[in-house]
Amino acid sequence: MYIYNTGNDGVLTLKGNIATTLTNPFSILWNGKHLVINGGNQFQSYLRNSDGTLSLKNTYLASVTPVLIQGTTAFHPNGKFFYYTVNTSTAITSFSKLQLDSDGIFSGETNTVTGQNWSVMGPIHPTGNYFMTFHKLSAATRMFYPIADVNTGAVGTPTSNGTVTDTTLYPENGHCIYSSNANFLYCANNSNVGNNGTIVQMSVTSTSNAVLAPSSVLVQSPTAYLSPKSIILHPSGQYIYAYGETNIYAYAVDQITGVINATVLSSAPTPGGASCTSNSNVTRFAIHPQGNMLYAACVSTNGSNRLGSYPINNSGQLSLPTLTTIPNTTNSMNLHFVSGI
Repeated sequence: MYIYNTGNDGVLTLKGNIATTLTNPFSILWNGKHLVINGGNQFQSYLRNSDGTLSLKNTYLASVTPVLIQGTTAFHPNGKFFYYTVNTSTAITSFSKLQLDSDGIFSGETNTVTGQNWSVMGPIHPTGNYFMTFHKLSAATRMFYPIADVNTGAVGTPTSNGTVTDTTLYPENGHCIYSSNANFLYCANNSNVGNNGTIVQMSVTSTSNAVLAPSSVLVQSPTAYLSPKSIILHPSGQYIYAYGETNIYAYAVDQITGVINATVLSSAPTPGGASCTSNSNVTRFAIHPQGNMLYAACVSTNGSNRLGSYPINNSGQLSLPTLTTIPNTTNSMNLHFVSGI
């Protein structure tokens, strides 16, 4: 794991690295005090020190395997627990929970619920009241899991959303994000089936059992796995960025209606160029909390691994990036911006 400092201009400076000994896949979660990283069936927690260095606090071996971080895995808003996905040999997905105490110690693993085969987990609603799942082979299959106890993370009886008529959403890679006011949900429609190549935008009309009304914005060529790979919302909530096949696109968002303006504000080449066009490559986003810099990583099978720092102006538009070479790897990379002490 590599650690970079960012200056006021957003330029990256390598601070150091930590050998985690973890295997693929690789994910990073942050709860305001600790970083949690996952590789294979192991989880590690690190205290983030005031100088930006990390101190290992705990290593945890999951009791249910294989662990698959499928979807938008993140801490509950209270920072106490998170969920992860498990695919068994019968291809039935279950969702397990891990607790993290104030000292960074894992506990309370629970095989909370069993989903349908090939389910992908969506983000926890900002209220902390529920999370939802999608089916990466059946677009109309969506389930809502209420979080019955926000202290323990216990999950209640799931319900399906029978009002959803959209049959074009296949967020296989699970890149879904809520708007800053939590009234809208956006998903990167990236799959090898269905009508992909879009951001699907949905209104959330209930905080307990959401009713979604989808509509779509075309990002780039609707070709399997190529676009959009990832999406991220600007801290202001006014702009959304999509990782396309060969370019990163900026769009304006109407914060009242939640609708993405289909007119592209700007575009800039992906950090890996043509190397980012394959499904086998890994692409990730992060945005500086001040909103003045977007960071995008591309890890490709040919070793052309780059991290791009893209300036963002006051109108949400992107400028050409400063490129940083990142360590060679074939299929594992994540990117997370951490601030505070």
